Amino acid sequence: MIYEYWLAGIKEITDLKKQKLREVYGSGKAIYYIEETEITGIEFLTEEEKEGLKKARKEKTKEQLKEEFYKMQEHGIEFIPFFSKEYPPGLAEIPDPPFALFVKGTCPGAKKKAAIVGARGCSGYGEHYTRE
Repeated sequence: MIYEYWLAGIKEITDLKKQKLREVYGSGKAIYYIEETEITGIEFLTEEEKEGLKKARKEKTKEQLKEEFYKMQEHGIEFIPFFSKEYPPGLAEIPDPPFALFVKGTCPGAKKKAAIVGARGCSGYGEHYTRE
């Protein structure tokens, strides 16, 4: 699952193209280990997306990814990729579903649901009302 986590974090590639990459290569691990020359030949990726993929492969080792992934889990954050049975069915049906969800607390089946999208660079105002 660490390679799916790695793929989810590549900002330069859209979620739909991440799903397509996974369809073509079968897993995040296979994508992580693609030869750089093969990346150049992926026709459905733009040049920017190809460069993002190449860069992401060089940024973190398998050990760094594992450490990051397990630290996230220790903080009670669950990683749910689009192909997981835990992925909310309604969300999977929208035109451009997220490749993966990072969930703290409950997800599908809960009566009340809230999602915080784009929270990494939120303002003080946004943070205050999110906590509230």
